[in-house]
Amino acid sequence: MPRKIRQLDIDRVWDTYKQIHGLPIPSTPETVKGVRKLIRAASGEVWDGPVVMGTTGPTRFASVDGGYSLWVNRRSGWPGICSDLAKAMAVEENRLALELKLARRVCEKHWLVGALVPQNKTVVAPTKQQVREGKIARLKARRGAWEKKVLRARNAIKKIDRSLTAYRRHEK
Repeated sequence: MPRKIRQLDIDRVWDTYKQIHGLPIPSTPETVKGVRKLIRAASGEVWDGPVVMGTTGPTRFASVDGGYSLWVNRRSGWPGICSDLAKAMAVEENRLALELKLARRVCEKHWLVGALVPQNKTVVAPTKQQVREGKIARLKARRGAWEKKVLRARNAIKKIDRSLTAYRRHEK
């Protein structure tokens, strides 16, 4: 029989990570991205509804305009978000198990040290010479493809001629 999960187990996960990295408050883009990933990890379903940043109260699902929104209080940090999300999603019997699963996921994926921070990708525009070389390479590739088609056509014609010759021999 598996051991019953206690709040102490969840606190131990956070305390271990807190000693190494601390528990920073995530930014808004980190929170939105992370909450969507946590919901997918917990339920196996993708949350495509709106995620609203709140400043008070727990993280919760709220009915707004006939649909559901997810209200997230990011000021409580990842421990608070995981705890509130587990309360909002789980039945009371497995709330602690779900909270422990979410806490471990946050720690294992290194979200506390900025793994969810959007990376700025700098795109360098190609020079005229690089554009010209790219076009030449594409033209050479097209020519090669057409040459292969010509060879296949020649071989097919040879094969048809051989078949015709064989059938003509049997006519006589």
